[in-house]
Amino acid sequence: MKQASFQEAKSGFTLIELLVVIAIIGILATISVLALSNARAKSRDAKRAGDMKQVQTALELFFNDNNRYPTAEEWNTGKIYSTSTGGTSTYMQVIPTAPTPADGTCGDKNTVSYTPSSDWISYSISFCLGNTTGTLTPGPKCLTPGGIVDVDCSPGPVVLACANDSTGCSWQAVGIPAFSAGATNYNSLFVYNGTPYVSYQDTVNSGSITVMKYNGSNWELVGSAGFSGADARETSLFVYNGTPYVAYNDQTQGYKTTVMKYNGSVWESVGNPGFSDGETWSNSLVVYNGTPYVAYRDILNSGRAAVMSYDGSSWVSVGGSGFSAGEVYDTYLVIDNGILYLTYRDEGNAGRATVMKYDGSSWESVGNPGFSSGIASFNSLFIYNGTPYVSYTDGALGQKATVMKYNGSDWENVGNPGFSAGEATYTSLAVYNDSVFVVFRDGANSSKVSVMKYNGSTWENVGNPGLSAGKIQYSSLFIENGQVYITFSDNGNSYKATVMKFDK
Repeated sequence: MKQASFQEAKSGFTLIELLVVIAIIGILATISVLALSNARAKSRDAKRAGDMKQVQTALELFFNDNNRYPTAEEWNTGKIYSTSTGGTSTYMQVIPTAPTPADGTCGDKNTVSYTPSSDWISYSISFCLGNTTGTLTPGPKCLTPGGIVDVDCSPGPVVLACANDSTGCSWQAVGIPAFSAGATNYNSLFVYNGTPYVSYQDTVNSGSITVMKYNGSNWELVGSAGFSGADARETSLFVYNGTPYVAYNDQTQGYKTTVMKYNGSVWESVGNPGFSDGETWSNSLVVYNGTPYVAYRDILNSGRAAVMSYDGSSWVSVGGSGFSAGEVYDTYLVIDNGILYLTYRDEGNAGRATVMKYDGSSWESVGNPGFSSGIASFNSLFIYNGTPYVSYTDGALGQKATVMKYNGSDWENVGNPGFSAGEATYTSLAVYNDSVFVVFRDGANSSKVSVMKYNGSTWENVGNPGLSAGKIQYSSLFIENGQVYITFSDNGNSYKATVMKFDK
């Protein structure tokens, strides 16, 4: 019996038993590591979503005090703050960055990128979730003033890889092409929170103004069709905080300038209709902090430039009427960080391009006046990160398209001057993510619409050149959150209005 007990005491685990135990320990360790990894990933996603809610709150506090959202330059300081007469207000001391590592399929989209609208009354912030977080699905997301939406609004260049087909490659009609009731003139485009708006002179309504917007499935009227008086010309559209404004030459007021806005049910005049001193041309409208500004060619002042603003009760001159050196054409007005910029064809400088800005008391030239090499027509202006860009039809280069920018001391060409294949008219300009875009009527492609982009080294077509059904007029371009939109009217569709977007 003692011998048996001795042998039993010497017995231990067999090799198989040891392997089983080790395997079990390995499985438990793997499960623990995976559970911890998943917990950490969910924690990072929860932080990403929570950070965005805090950023949204800070931005709304900023908006309440400033009647706008921060500029890109203000955001890039790394905090959300505002300096006013009463002192400095800080709404977020440190803007959060995306937690690392990237989770799920986020990869290089694991960043927080802020893009304000051109008038700072809206914004988009791209971020990415690796896993389902609450009601949010995995993948790129976009924070807007209305909340988080399930779209990818991360900045990036428009992708131009596409076959050379007859349908315009990646250009797609927004809704149906040729959506207006009849032929249109003076088309003007604005995109607000993903909704395209178009104003135009409506030939089926005695040449009065009509505004339409795309509701996601159809084009619908904003108010009634033809709400202005007959034969309204030189329209300019701006949408501020969801409210459309339009400026035009009002035939019922002796072709003086009138501005109207849509109050949610009807169109109403902003101040007196026909408020300009006399007949005007080349209206250009912007709205900043709720204040409308209009630039135009002032016939009573020998066709010189004038800018007026509405102070809440009446229209007042900004810097004095007729401040340009001579007669002007093709005026184009923008506001950047509260500073007014105006470009025009300057007959006081042999019809060349001039850009001026308002310093708060008077107008001054940005660089040399008349900086283009020849006559500049169909001028368009865009300010990107504080840098003015101008596009125009270049009279010194066979009416081809040219873009120039101001480098702080001089105006310089963006790529080759006269970069279009042929004559380019009705040019319209926008800059996004360091890429410069121009739309124009392309004389080298049967006067159809073409869009080109400067990629940092060369100009290239965006999709196919000559992508419209026929010869176009009154083209306009707008970029929102990297989405490129254009509008035009073409004789392939009885000169009715069409809006297209580039499906990047």
